[in-house]
Formats: sequence, C-alpha cells, structure tokens
Amino acid sequence: MEAAWRHSPAVVRLLLQHGANPRTERLLHSAAAASNPSFAEVHPERSDPDRVEVLQILLEAGADVNDMEPDPKGRPLRGMLSRRRTMESGTPLHAAVGAENIRTVRFLLEHGADPQAPSWSGHSPLQVAVSHKLEDIAELLKSWKVESAEKMSEKMS
Repeated sequence: MEAAWRHSPAVVRLLLQHGANPRTERLLHSAAAASNPSFAEVHPERSDPDRVEVLQILLEAGADVNDMEPDPKGRPLRGMLSRRRTMESGTPLHAAVGAENIRTVRFLLEHGADPQAPSWSGHSPLQVAVSHKLEDIAELLKSWKVESAEKMSEKMS
C-alpha cells in the first residue's frame, strides 16, 4: 500500500512483477487518496502527482475499480486509518473525490467506476463532492450520470 501512496509508477510496476497482489485491500483507495494536490507539495519528488499512472498500472494488473474497502468499523485501529464510517470510506472513486482531484476522478470514471456506489455511510461520490463544495467534481459526476443513463437507454433500444 505504501508504494501506491508514495512511490513512482516504476516502483509499483516492479513490485507487481515480483508478485505483489494488485487486489491488496485498499490499494486503489490509497493511490486515489494520495492524488490530493497538497501531497504533491509534500512529495515533490513524485513523478505522478495525480497517481493516474499508478492507478492505470494497478487496473491493468487486475485491481477492481469498484472495490469496496472493508468496513472501517471492523478493522483494527492503527496509524492514520480511522475506524469510523465516513463519506469517503467506500470505493476508490470516493477516495478520489475526497482527495479533491478532478483528474483522478475522471480517470476512474473512464475506467468503469460506479458514480452511484454508496460509501459505508451511504453517500454517493456526488454527495461527497457536494458536501465538500467541490463544484467542478460535482458537475463532472452529474454529467457522467446523465451520459451513463443515455448509454443504457441506447443499449436497450
């Protein structure tokens, strides 16, 4: 998980080549959460501040773009991981919205992330964006829902 959060795409690729599991618990979530623009200031050495390249590598290796993180209430308290069910505790898309990075949100949507999946507290990614007053991300999620509904209608016709 540390590599997805902090290290270069090359390190992530190398770890996968040596047997790291791309379906490790919270791996995509960590990469998406690390796309927060403030992390780029703290870690200027990162070549992939939006973590899009890392997310791409993990998805190509078999990670699930809609992976629901384990229930926070059931995990042991350690480090920065909260045991509370928050608006952002859900899918990697929830983590990307919480990280306030529209590029990462768009990437996940383009790769099949469900914009209506509920978090552990029952909130959609759109509700997270609205709650955090992230107007550009909220607009993207709204338009994506409309586009998705139109595509479904076309398939059924």
